Amino acid sequence: MADVNKPVNRITYLDVARSIGGIKGINKVTTNRYMSYMKILFNFARKRGYITVNPLAEWQKKGEQPRRLQCIEEREGGAHSGALRATTSVCHHLIMQRS
Repeated sequence: MADVNKPVNRITYLDVARSIGGIKGINKVTTNRYMSYMKILFNFARKRGYITVNPLAEWQKKGEQPRRLQCIEEREGGAHSGALRATTSVCHHLIMQRS
């Protein structure tokens, strides 16, 4: 873990990466989310004059597996087929956008 008493203007990329990497049991998606939050926080601090350089300015999100969209077929819907038709239409639209 990083030194929690370190002044904010002396925090480095490695400090942040080690802190987040030291959290047990988190996956790549969660790590990306935490790093993104920290990058936003450091951008805020830079804009407010607390720091002059964002230590995560060059950081980019690591590759993630895209979520798999799954749509239920209308014949599986039974009593909810009207709402299911609308949902299926939206799912189809989203899938076509990804293609």
